[in-house]
Amino acid sequence: MEFHPEKVFFKTDTVDPYTSLPVYAFDSTYLPSSEDIASSANSETISKSFEEILLKTFKKVIPRIPTNPYVLVCFTSGFKNLNTSLGSQSWITLLKCYQLLPGALKQHLKKAYIVHESWIIRSFIQVLSKINIKPFKTSQGETKYDRLIYVKDLTELSKFVDITKIRISLNVYLFDNVERLIVPYQAKHTSHEYIQYSNLINQRVLQRLSMEGPQNELVLSKPGNPARLNILIKAIERGNYLDLSQWDIYIIGSFLHHTLRSRHCPLIPISQVTLPMDDSFEYTLQTFQSLDDTHDPKLKDIMPILVGLLESADVTKHNLKMLSRAMTPSFCHVKTSLQHSDEFIIGQRFIKNLLEYWNDIEDAMSSGVQIGPRSMSPVQKKTPPIAPKSRKVSQPMATSMPSTANLSSSSPTNPERRQTPKTLPNIPISLSHKSSTSSLISTQSDRSRSRSPQRSSPSTANTTSTSISIMTTPTATTATTSDQEILDPATLPTSLKPQPNKPAALSKNPPKPKPLKADLKFSDESYGTMKGGKKVSQLARLYEERLRGLEVMKELRLDD
Repeated sequence: MEFHPEKVFFKTDTVDPYTSLPVYAFDSTYLPSSEDIASSANSETISKSFEEILLKTFKKVIPRIPTNPYVLVCFTSGFKNLNTSLGSQSWITLLKCYQLLPGALKQHLKKAYIVHESWIIRSFIQVLSKINIKPFKTSQGETKYDRLIYVKDLTELSKFVDITKIRISLNVYLFDNVERLIVPYQAKHTSHEYIQYSNLINQRVLQRLSMEGPQNELVLSKPGNPARLNILIKAIERGNYLDLSQWDIYIIGSFLHHTLRSRHCPLIPISQVTLPMDDSFEYTLQTFQSLDDTHDPKLKDIMPILVGLLESADVTKHNLKMLSRAMTPSFCHVKTSLQHSDEFIIGQRFIKNLLEYWNDIEDAMSSGVQIGPRSMSPVQKKTPPIAPKSRKVSQPMATSMPSTANLSSSSPTNPERRQTPKTLPNIPISLSHKSSTSSLISTQSDRSRSRSPQRSSPSTANTTSTSISIMTTPTATTATTSDQEILDPATLPTSLKPQPNKPAALSKNPPKPKPLKADLKFSDESYGTMKGGKKVSQLARLYEERLRGLEVMKELRLDD
């Protein structure tokens, strides 16, 4: 199990304004938890192993305690692991840890701020007060002030000490979980100190991206956790002392996007990209030389990181199109919308060419190659298409189909290309088995005859019968004589006979609804529901814990 005592107990860069003493911080979120002992057999073994590990970690922290008077800021949000892992003996474990402190070190603690107050710490202090042990040693002539101050969150802590000089961990920020951290003082972003601070942060961000970016997938394309990213942004705006190793590489990549979008001017202005565009090396080099690259983070510092992501494409899953599309909104300050589609395409194309020729551009810049400026033409936006003219409403065509005789008489015939129609054989159709198609055609022909009366002639009758025989479906006209017999429902099997829909039979005794059980908030298990053997063992364990606590308190009283 890896443990870092320098992250648990460390000296800050601020002093207490009331006592003028140096401030030390104790971060309990870095203490080991029960998850580190997952290989244990049962809960009793886990409890004993966790207590042993916790005592060993406190022994490693003791050498870091100062030998001069100091003020302690204790972040107690990590002590919740004591409650879940040790159960009722958590306060006994804290007494044992306090017992490990030498008497010479106990008298140097003059004041303490308890941040994110927990009942474990309050009960621990109450136990010490009951046995007349004072954690704060006062000397004669010393002014009176509050030695122990309970602070509910970081906002209240900022009223007592300068929290921007304290290295607050990400876990403490997440546990704080407030909508807004209100600090009564803010760093001036135009000051020389804050400019140096922001430049140092940008340098660390680029270092992490260059080292860890090629080892992870879709860095700079996959967004980081929004809540943790917001914590990082707010802390940097305050000028807070930070440990960037607590934020993963995806949050670091998202922070780089935020930094580039927050600039007053884009790194690649679309107005400086000359049109018409060219994918050649000379055009790309000339356009890059015309850009203003005097502000941090610089474009020439970011491009090698992007090229490194492309060189490790097997791991990062990046290509030229994907990476250039991801960086276009940050580099060019262009939104991904239809309204700005022209600018987005221009920026993406130039960034793609810049990534493709970057190694050659670096060589040309180092050798001092300069290319003359080209004539610039403004970027033209696409005009919306003109709506087509409205068409005139055409008259509805007649639905009745002209007869074959009329078509043949109205259309001119070419004697050279005349074709004789193929006559179909006469297929006997029973009157009792007329298909739906033939009946439909006959109905339509009757309607057409009633609308446009004509003289009946043998030629017309022949054409009508011919059209009916052509449009009849083969399935209805090519049946054999045996298939044309009418099926009697009495001769059908029982499975094929139509069955009437019968209502479901109602039972005389309908089933009674099952009573709903109320969800109990608390467990049903208590001493009364336990078995005899389990109840005795539970009481015996509690009695042994109380005896151990009394023994520890006696030893503390003797040491005091």
